[in-house]
Amino acid sequence: MSIRVFAFVGALLSGIVWVAALSLILPAGTDSLAADLLLDRNTESFPYPFTIQNLMWLVFFIGAGELAVRLAAGNGELAQLDKRLLPEDHQTVLRKQDVGPIYRDIRASDAGGRFWLQRLLARHPGLPEQRFNRAGKRRVQLHAGALSA
Repeated sequence: MSIRVFAFVGALLSGIVWVAALSLILPAGTDSLAADLLLDRNTESFPYPFTIQNLMWLVFFIGAGELAVRLAAGNGELAQLDKRLLPEDHQTVLRKQDVGPIYRDIRASDAGGRFWLQRLLARHPGLPEQRFNRAGKRRVQLHAGALSA
């Protein structure tokens, strides 16, 4: 399962626990301004646990969970940049013989392809591994065509 699914479920459960804790802590009378503002405790429009404020708390916690996922992803991307896998000066021009070792280093740094640089390079048609794979597929197609003829 995706980390986003775990974050969503965890955030939703945290929001439910938060609303339950506020419901236990704040008094349930008509004189409780905090219960009215935070939980809409004395509403007549909806039955109590299903109020707009409680829904807003749940959405807030789901949003906080998504922010935590994005923060972790951003930190991972920054860690990839800190590895200095590509040259960063303005004078360097990569030649064909330079790309192969760099490509292997980048692929080894994230085998799952979770990070932007690895996904970008996986789509690049000019890298040695993709050229080899395309040439191998072409040879298989030619061989299959020769066998059928």
